[in-house]
Amino acid sequence: MSSPTDPLKLVHSDELVSVGVEISADGFIPVVDVEGLQGPRRPQIVKQIGHACQHYGAFIVKNHGIPETVFNNFLGGATMDFFRWPEREKLKFYTPKPGKFDNTEPRKPIEYFRAYTTGENVSLVRELAYVSCLIGDYANQWPSIPPSFRERVTDFSISAKRVEFALGEAICESLGLERDYIKKKLLSNHEQKVAMNFYPARKQEDSELTCVLRDHTDPTIITILSEQNVHGLQILHDGEWMNVNLSPNHLIVLTGDLLQVLSNPRYKSLPHRVIVTCEKDRLSIATYCNPSDDATIEPAKELIDNDHPAIYKNFTYREFKDNVELAVDDARLNVFKITAAA
Repeated sequence: MSSPTDPLKLVHSDELVSVGVEISADGFIPVVDVEGLQGPRRPQIVKQIGHACQHYGAFIVKNHGIPETVFNNFLGGATMDFFRWPEREKLKFYTPKPGKFDNTEPRKPIEYFRAYTTGENVSLVRELAYVSCLIGDYANQWPSIPPSFRERVTDFSISAKRVEFALGEAICESLGLERDYIKKKLLSNHEQKVAMNFYPARKQEDSELTCVLRDHTDPTIITILSEQNVHGLQILHDGEWMNVNLSPNHLIVLTGDLLQVLSNPRYKSLPHRVIVTCEKDRLSIATYCNPSDDATIEPAKELIDNDHPAIYKNFTYREFKDNVELAVDDARLNVFKITAAA
């Protein structure tokens, strides 16, 4: 594998050009302009998204429709406001295992967590806050100081949900499924969580690149990510870790474990991690597309035939959540396999 500082190389650039996909400045990540997704360019855009999901497990999205003010007010405004909040206020939301799938404890409107280095010189490497965004149930429990916090989180989560639905429909079409397959089958009463991440600048003596979020896949259908100014996301492609340098107001979409199951598994979940240096504080956000608890997760019947037998048996999302901590990657799906891995 290459080191994190190795120059990026062109990967399958000829394939990308052949389907009309723009290539990122990094030279390897497909960039999909979705501005015309609801118009006559839809078939072409759907094809681009399908190609990216199958061959890369990721694609960058531009012209996604989230207004720039909404985007910046959340990423640079509400997110930073939360992490600048007084210690005693943030600790009211402290959760030892944020994002843990636990049906026995009442869910907090915000789950706050801190990660530290181990060893002699312990230092803070990450602050994380999961915001539950079922607007009617949770918004009135979010912090009201500063007064703009609730409004900014609400505006962003609503806009992000529209993007999530639109991309989900395009992904379904790219697989040859009905446009609303995911929405009807999995999202009748689903949860939406937005993660806010703060990675503090490291001390000068710790200036080497440090992995602060180990490689993993996401237990989602898709994950939508963005960051502010300071880069650090890496994705695994063809056995090498590649830096992702997002342009302002762009998103990156990663395929998750549940899409791997649904697609049987044409689209595999993508390993990724976070690397930081001492240069600057880093802010990032993510929104997760998760099914309803009682939704049945299974390979789409339209994608099963003699040449493509079902790899996974049927299971509910609640059953999946009970097993999600067995591994940090798609090995957590092994318990649901009925044939050899693809």
